Amino acid sequence: MSRVVLLGLAAASLLQADRLGSWQRRMNLTLLDWESGSGEIEILNPSTFRYLRCPAKPCPGRTPAMDAVPFQTVETASAFEFKTSYLEIRVRKIDGGLMVKSYRGVQLLDEVVPAGARPKGLYFATQSPATERLYGLGPRSEEQLDLRGQTMRTSRPLLISTTGYGLWFTATTSFQFDLARTVPDRTIVSAPFPDRLEFFFHYGPSPKEILEENYAVAGWSFAPVMAHTGLVAESAVPKFATKVDAAAPLAWLGHASMSGVLIGAAPRTSALSDLLPLICGEGPASPERRALRPYLYTYFTEAQERGIPMFRPMAMQYPKDPVAAARTGQFMLGDELLVAAAKEVYLPQGQWTDLRTGQLHAGKQAVPVADAPGLPLFLKNGTILPWERTDGTIELHYFPRLGAEFFISEPGHQQLTQVHASPAADIVRLEIESLVDRRYEWILHHVSNATAIEPAGTPFRYDEARQLLHVPVSAKAKGDAIVNLTLASPLEEQ
Repeated sequence: MSRVVLLGLAAASLLQADRLGSWQRRMNLTLLDWESGSGEIEILNPSTFRYLRCPAKPCPGRTPAMDAVPFQTVETASAFEFKTSYLEIRVRKIDGGLMVKSYRGVQLLDEVVPAGARPKGLYFATQSPATERLYGLGPRSEEQLDLRGQTMRTSRPLLISTTGYGLWFTATTSFQFDLARTVPDRTIVSAPFPDRLEFFFHYGPSPKEILEENYAVAGWSFAPVMAHTGLVAESAVPKFATKVDAAAPLAWLGHASMSGVLIGAAPRTSALSDLLPLICGEGPASPERRALRPYLYTYFTEAQERGIPMFRPMAMQYPKDPVAAARTGQFMLGDELLVAAAKEVYLPQGQWTDLRTGQLHAGKQAVPVADAPGLPLFLKNGTILPWERTDGTIELHYFPRLGAEFFISEPGHQQLTQVHASPAADIVRLEIESLVDRRYEWILHHVSNATAIEPAGTPFRYDEARQLLHVPVSAKAKGDAIVNLTLASPLEEQ
């Protein structure tokens, strides 16, 4: 873009170099007064605030939240400052620009306020460091999830930055995002109308935390139903689910999740469909889909309560691993299941097991996906996977050597079934706090046989070929079923 056009953008800025004159705090809300405009900063919680700026005096705002949030306000010679337990927010007096740092002093956002006459329309610009990756802004089919270097128009204006924050713009309009394309170190957000800038700022070291914060102010409620974990007729797809076109690539769901889409409803087009959050079509669900019902229902419940999508691109689950973040041919379903949709899978740090073959792989490398029957699922050491048999028994697959836990959501109950595994040398403690009467079977992977077990007489069997230790347990409702195993070989020696 030419220098003339850039100057034109600056002249069209709502946020001109406009001095900030005064402020007035009213509980969580602080009213700001510029030389030619006014605005608000509302602290919603220690990691989220709402920012409003418009040319009118006073600026029509919102009814503030009633719950008190502890934060400090300080006026210095150069700025008005707001400090929560997570954020340091500054509004510069000289030009009215917004700056945000984390409580650790890390620069998150630094607004660039161009000079020029106030125009019609919305404009916001912030520094964009070269290492920043940007996600969100609605579903699309591009394979690359990182939006840096692109321009795009969207009506789903939730932007997530790996710097550690998210911005959600609230106006009902189509926004233009220039993501370090025209100016390599700058993100520019504009819209032809209205002439009012309002957004929510969400602090979060990871995309999941940002999405959770955004859901608290922008989300909606839905009731998870166990039937949704199976195969749903297309006519019965719930309203809270976003339908996915049959021709859409897997990356479409990745962009959707990074934009706050909690549940994607995909047509049954391949074997991989059985592991997508919600599938629609005709016929019965596959045996593997049936076995994952307690796992899927648990993550439906988490999506409802916390606003974290079930389908998680690698960039969401492993944002600090740039190699993982760039992989769109694989994804996480919940926290435990890594699903490979290509012939090669990249495994992040840790030890990973191919659930079909039992083969153990070291992390931080790409490995070929074995040609074996079943869905290509990989689980990291330190996880527990609930897997339901047709008779209702839930297998608890545990992958040592790290401790692990899983909280199973039970339909019709507010409380959870809790399962824990705690290894220490040659001792492994297995605990089930079951909310209902149920049969379970612990299956420990990559371990030696047991030489002793408590309570005495507890049955167990060992599959030497696959190094699997099976321990069946009958748990009573609201009881505590504990088993202590002594292994022939300590875990650190295996």
